[in-house]
Amino acid sequence: MSGGRCVLRAAALSHGFGARRILGPCSFELRDAEVVALVGPSGVGKTTLLRILAGLIRPDGGTVTLSGHGGQGIAMVFQDYALFPWRNAQRNVEYPLQIGGIGRAARRELARAALAQVGLAASADLYPAQLSGGMRQRVALARAIVTRPAVMLLDEPLAALDQATRRQLQDHLSGLFAQLGCAVVLVTHDLHEAVRLADRVLVLGGSSATVVADLYLESGNSAAQVMLLQKLMAQHAGREGAGPACAPGASLTA
Repeated sequence: MSGGRCVLRAAALSHGFGARRILGPCSFELRDAEVVALVGPSGVGKTTLLRILAGLIRPDGGTVTLSGHGGQGIAMVFQDYALFPWRNAQRNVEYPLQIGGIGRAARRELARAALAQVGLAASADLYPAQLSGGMRQRVALARAIVTRPAVMLLDEPLAALDQATRRQLQDHLSGLFAQLGCAVVLVTHDLHEAVRLADRVLVLGGSSATVVADLYLESGNSAAQVMLLQKLMAQHAGREGAGPACAPGASLTA
């Protein structure tokens, strides 16, 4: 279990569209260097929650508090990569530095280092249309890590990739998370991916999504842990006012 300092605190977050509430109240803490997978049925509000954490959506209620410890804020990797097609890989990675006022020479150096970190040093001059899906995702990762964020948010980062590429990038992400040491929230529909990459899993459920389970993963039988997560998701799918399935911080064991 992570014993690091709290870097992000979500307190009683809620959000809706019109009279329909789709999220909350939802509360949890994220600790330094912790990788948390956010799972739940399709449409339960995982992406909405991630966008609230990123500051892209203002919640109807609740607060998000970022300590800033160990980094420069929050960075997000989108499912569709969100790369500028008219910028090559390096200039895409430079973009957050450019809008942050970093000088040209410094941002070029930082962008090249970030591309090298994701294995794309030789592809800096290529444009998104010239890159494979896996390479485009790595450019998006480089753009996220170039600012050295305290928290990195990833919204289904591997969903559009074929199985072989997914597996390869899962290995790369695992090593990258360990190297960076920042806190990570990973939204994924793939429970095997969640168990493989995360230290901890938050399960969203209920008709207006709340955290119904907050579980630390144990090394060992990943197949059994996936089955237990599937049961938890089925148990709380669409249930109004579903309470916690287990005590926060429990371990997910077979």
